[in-house]
Amino acid sequence: MLNEFEIYLKKSKNVETEYIIFYLDWLKTALNEINKKFGEFITSGDKKKYFKKLSKKEDDWLVTQTKYSIKLYNSFLKENTHIREKYKKSLWTEILNDLRTSLKVKNINNVVEKKYVLWINKFSSYLEFKSPYKLTKKDLQLFVTHLFNDNTITEAQEKEAMNSVLYLYEKILNNKHINLKSIKPISLPTVLTKKEIALIIKNAKGDYKIMMSLIYGSGLKLSEALNLKIKDLDIFNGFLFINDKNGKVLRKVPFSKLLKVDLELYLEKVSDIYINDKNNDNTKLSLEEFWLFPSKTLTKNFKTKKSHREHIYTTSVQQAFKRSLKLSNIDKKASIQTLRHSYATHLLESGCDIKVIQKLLGHVNLQTTMIYRSLAQKDILKIVSPLDSF
Repeated sequence: MLNEFEIYLKKSKNVETEYIIFYLDWLKTALNEINKKFGEFITSGDKKKYFKKLSKKEDDWLVTQTKYSIKLYNSFLKENTHIREKYKKSLWTEILNDLRTSLKVKNINNVVEKKYVLWINKFSSYLEFKSPYKLTKKDLQLFVTHLFNDNTITEAQEKEAMNSVLYLYEKILNNKHINLKSIKPISLPTVLTKKEIALIIKNAKGDYKIMMSLIYGSGLKLSEALNLKIKDLDIFNGFLFINDKNGKVLRKVPFSKLLKVDLELYLEKVSDIYINDKNNDNTKLSLEEFWLFPSKTLTKNFKTKKSHREHIYTTSVQQAFKRSLKLSNIDKKASIQTLRHSYATHLLESGCDIKVIQKLLGHVNLQTTMIYRSLAQKDILKIVSPLDSF
């Protein structure tokens, strides 16, 4: 893999050819001193400790060049995700080698060995090859939830899987602090079918129809939808911008093309509300900063005795969803948040990569997104009934 970094340096316009050999040497030394393998990012904490030590025994010019070599290396990893994937998989290859050696020492027969290797492979694959040295109780809980909810896995296979993972944690990773018996499956959120969601949206009244369509169609939290401003809607390109409380853009998500015309008509309605508020001195905001989903009523400030308009109230949306759910005759324990869960699950069932879904939902950790793997019916939907072959 170091060869690929060398090729990267040769192609870089900011690196002089005669210095490449030195950059490679300084990087190898740094990785060795920091105790990291090629394919791992060198963090700011790693650099701080290493350069503090390096500056005491080396000249300033060498420290500067080493800093630059690490900067190039981290940029290389960011641009080449396949290198990071290779590194993560190589860690699991080492773990499997240790597993086979351990089983042979204990004279475990080949049949059991193959089953253990099979389940550890499935375990690592399920966790997207997360470093085996960074596994948490949550990772194990997610896998247990997956096993529990996978209708294609028998009770005997579930037991095999748990024994394999227990052996991995206790004998290979020396992690004896996690009690497998105390690990219970995570309670899965409710998911609605596409037909059920279509019915709920159809039965929604007024502006709630387009709001629910946007929440499901873009996988939004209710709070994210409520806090949308007109400027956050890019009608022309079909995107929404989700911001934090300070207005910093957190992520960009697409919205359904089917909503474009409805949104354009809806914006005209919101613009009329804005103009009316402006004329009556109820807002000092620009149209771009105005709420995308403004409340129907004004809020009075009792100190200033002036009125202004907030966004639609949270309880109003929740109640509107419950009414629509009831009108649709859907007997499921669902809430407005169920639309977001359904969005993620339906994307996964359609073949969307779990990491793409993580970005769309704005999850910091992949672990949070992994729960939807237990909800997706992707494999079950492909099963053909034996009766169909008659």
